[in-house]
Amino acid sequence: MESLRTVGIGLIGAVFSASVLSMIIPGKSYEKIFQTVTGVYLIISLISLVSGVSSEKPILDFEASELTSYEKYGEELTQEYFINNIKGLITQKSGIEEDKINIELKVSEEKEITIERITVETESTKGLEKLSEMLECEIEVVN
Repeated sequence: MESLRTVGIGLIGAVFSASVLSMIIPGKSYEKIFQTVTGVYLIISLISLVSGVSSEKPILDFEASELTSYEKYGEELTQEYFINNIKGLITQKSGIEEDKINIELKVSEEKEITIERITVETESTKGLEKLSEMLECEIEVVN
């Protein structure tokens, strides 16, 4: 089905470009060239469509388990990116080193990420109240 869509889009593009060129460059000699090029393109497209489609060849080479593993990998990367951004923000605003910040996330069934808990190891609480309000999560300080 995808190959039919690709050929269809290609044909529409070829016909459209041929008609635009025929309007830009009028003349009977160019018209025959456009018809020939469009015809050759149609023939090549149809041959490639017929030769490329086989009932034995699967549409997708991926198995469901591989797709699920890619999905989980993407979720892990998103969570890691989210955690690194929050750690960077906390470090920038309060001066606490990133390795002393622990962030726990919660992922809902709808794939929404929320901050469940933030724990920092520090003596100073400078700027943590504003960060707590901004992140809408209480920041727990551990000495």
